[in-house]
Amino acid sequence: MRVHITDSVKAAIKRINSIPSVISG
Repeated sequence: MRVHITDSVKAAIKRINSIPSVISG
């Protein structure tokens, strides 16, 4: 259960981090 949660969190973090990089880029 925790593994799936962490995976979803990591995916969300990657999306959040990719948004500012695209805007600034």
